[in-house]
Amino acid sequence: MGVGKLKTNKMIHTILTDEQLINLYLDYCNNFITPEGFGLHYGLDYDTYMNIIDKGRELNNNLN
Repeated sequence: MGVGKLKTNKMIHTILTDEQLINLYLDYCNNFITPEGFGLHYGLDYDTYMNIIDKGRELNNNLN
């Protein structure tokens, strides 16, 4: 994991709650065809939207 990705991941988890990350991940799954479309909709750069999707997926999968 690169330094930029680590910083972005830490920042996202500081700003967004676990519940918000899960909700954004589910929004991505239910309403977008591609990660890029999700990122464009929310005005996020690649590292940020991929970290949101990855962390949200991880948290959501741990619920079950």
